[in-house]
Amino acid sequence: MHSNVQLPSVILKKRKLPERSRGRHYLTKWDDGLERCVGCELCAIVCPSQAIYVKPAQNDPDHPHSHGERYASDFQINMLRCIFAAIAKKLAQQEQSF
Repeated sequence: MHSNVQLPSVILKKRKLPERSRGRHYLTKWDDGLERCVGCELCAIVCPSQAIYVKPAQNDPDHPHSHGERYASDFQINMLRCIFAAIAKKLAQQEQSF
């Protein structure tokens, strides 16, 4: 016969993330569903740990992936190398505001 084991309340509480935590990296989209990334590769250039890889491709005018001429056909972040510097995020926000 088996009995249920009650877990301590410490295990059930959500872990508090560090203040600088930005969560999981991913490509964001505009409200219309198109990617915000235009494949400029600036994030990969400024990344101090060289953890970002972007492979740009030309946008198809009939079926666009982003609002720019290009888009990121392959976007990768090596989470083992990432130091969460947030430089790329700041740069992307500035680029998107134009």
